[in-house]
This record gives sequence, structure tokens and C-alpha cells, in this order.
Amino acid sequence: MLWLFLLPRRWNKAKKESIPLHPLPIRKKLDFRGISELRAILKKEKINILHTHRSTDHWIGALAVRGLPVKVVRTRHNFTSIPENICNSILYHTWTHHFILVAGKIRENVQKIGIPPSRITVIHSAVDVEKFPGRKDVLRKELNITREVPLIGMVGRIREHKDYPTFLEFACLLLRDFPTAHFVIAGEGPLEKTIRSRAEVMGLKEKVHFIGGREDVADVISSFDVFVLTSKIEGSPAVIKEAMLCGVPVVASRVGGIPEIIEHGKEGLLVEPGNPLRIKEAAEFFLTHPVEKNKMTEKAKRKILRYFHPDTLGEKTLEVYEKVLCAK
Repeated sequence: MLWLFLLPRRWNKAKKESIPLHPLPIRKKLDFRGISELRAILKKEKINILHTHRSTDHWIGALAVRGLPVKVVRTRHNFTSIPENICNSILYHTWTHHFILVAGKIRENVQKIGIPPSRITVIHSAVDVEKFPGRKDVLRKELNITREVPLIGMVGRIREHKDYPTFLEFACLLLRDFPTAHFVIAGEGPLEKTIRSRAEVMGLKEKVHFIGGREDVADVISSFDVFVLTSKIEGSPAVIKEAMLCGVPVVASRVGGIPEIIEHGKEGLLVEPGNPLRIKEAAEFFLTHPVEKNKMTEKAKRKILRYFHPDTLGEKTLEVYEKVLCAK
């Protein structure tokens, strides 16, 4: 029996598809109760592949399968380096059978600790094509902004690595040439109060709309004229793919796995991180060159449907499972 443990946000979808689920609270890396409960599930269900996604469940899973005929697959989503110590050496070299990376750029950190290429597969995250694109102008009606007004937005957790200060600086620059423009920040996070205060100090209180976390992300993104992502660090960000699928032009930092998703000048525009002037120039290009914008957004949408469709992700992941099961 092949068994896949999904990320928590996929729980409801899995239930809808009648996939058997077992709730397992994860408290810490050495949660002996969790390890024991997981081990019991593995044995009862005769599971032969355990797929983990984060450090904590990786450790719990690897410990739970000791002595059982269960192979461990780990997906790495970020670019943090892997500390080289005896514990990680055992976890990565001995207890983990294969690694899936959400971007090729992450390969450097995994190979640096000696994991051979044969145990590494790059599979970018997919877009829920049934959910996107959304309904255009929903957000404009909510904010009482007419279609003629440029609306530029960013979606994501309000955290340090997303670099919202650069987004605010970009907004100030763009307003010099597009004084009617409005900006949206969709998301919540530990720095929300700080970024709100900063926007007010910069005179952007009436121009930058903080709309919090949203369930209707497709509708939000579809309302934008330009989607901007100012991150200093990224893996394979879903929001970029979602914007591309919605037909919204993307301006994003040239970091992490983003250049593997967008080829600069073909499916969007990439800029160096922390450079509000370059972001302003890229966004202005999309606002003033509709023909070129439409060409890029069409190419972007085709690319998402071809390379980042859930079926593609599923097929590639199954190939990894088959490879792991066939390996000695």
C-alpha cells in the first residue's frame, strides 16, 4: 500500500477525495508520543513510503520507521543550509532514501553535505488550476477603486524576508508618475504592525490597503494590474504561479527558484532584490506597454499549464515513489 502524508492545508481536500487520514499532532522533534503513534499507524496500514516536508516531521518520521520496511522521502522547501553534524549525517545519509526539492537552487545545500544526485529530484510546486483564475475586479469593488486606476499588489506573509519596506519605497516612486495608483498588501504576519506604521509615516495611508489574510486569493490577484514580489529569499513561490495563471503580469526578485519559473522578458520581469527603482521601472513598463504585457502574460499562462499543473506534479512524484520502492 502506498501512503502519502499531506501538508495540513491539504487536509480538507484530501477528505473531499475520500483519502484515509490520521490526525497526528506534532509537538517537537523528539516527541516520543508522536513517534509511537505514527509508528502504530505505519504498521497498521502497512505503509511503505513516508513523505515528510519539514524538519520536525522529518525527524519524527525517520525515528518512527526504525526497523520497519518503510522508505522515507523528504521534500525541502527552503534554502537554509543544513548543519553538518553527526545527527544530520545519520538523518540525511542513512535514514532518508530520497529528496524532492521545490527548486533547483536548493540542490546546492543538499549536495554540499554529500547527498548524491541519484537521490535528488527537483519538482516545483503546482498551482490549483481549478481555483485559478479568479473573478476580476472583485477587490476593486470592495475597495471602491475604478478600473481606470492602476492597482498593484503583493500577497504573502508579512515577514522580514518578504521585504515589504522595499514594496513601500517602490509605491512612493511609482506614485510620482502614476498619482492615482493604489497598492494592496494581502497577508498577515509578525511585522504587520511595523509595516502599517511605516506606510503611514511615508504618507501612504490612503494609498496602501492592508486587507489581511484572504481565502479568495484568486479573486484578489485577478484584480491587480501588476503583481509584485519583493522577497529577498524564496523557494518556489505559489503566488507567482497563481498570478501567471490569472493573466496578471509579474515583477519579482531574481532570487531562489523564481528564475526557474519566470524567464526574464518572456513570462515576466525580474529585478535584483532590494531595488525599488528597478521594480518601479518594471511595473511602469507593464502599465504603459499593453501589447508587450499581453504577450508575456499569455506565455506565462501557457507555461504554468504545461509545467506546473497538479497532474505534472503528481506524475513526477509517483516516479520518485516508484524509484524509491524499486531501489535496494
